[in-house]
Amino acid sequence: MNAVKDSQERAPLRRAARILIAEEDDAMRAFLVRSLKGAGHEVLEVRNGDELRVYFQHAATRSEKEWLDLIVSDISLPGKSEIDVLLELRRMIENTPVILITEFADAKLHEQALRLGATAVFDKPFSMEELKRFVASAVPPSS
Repeated sequence: MNAVKDSQERAPLRRAARILIAEEDDAMRAFLVRSLKGAGHEVLEVRNGDELRVYFQHAATRSEKEWLDLIVSDISLPGKSEIDVLLELRRMIENTPVILITEFADAKLHEQALRLGATAVFDKPFSMEELKRFVASAVPPSS
């Protein structure tokens, strides 16, 4: 058998992720949604911390299979300080990977976010291809 074909048959298949985008900037949110949907993912979106809270209050009543695979959030949403967004996300969901995006990060903020449970922190502007690769690696294989 062809070695390339054989390795493809053994590689676990990645499934589409269910991703929540939390971004206040309309253009950035639309870009993220369009790009991740184009990569085959199901994408939900919220504009601010209040909508994020409402989403999780509603999601808490859903069956477990409907929970999110990944959250991509601006680190600074209206009404929240930078780290408050992450702390609130961690209170609402414990194990879902969280990718933070930010315009004004420094090494200290990156370190603090990672220590408090962020999976990754991307500085704007960032490579959409890099974000897509990171999303693909964070999604569990199909079972």
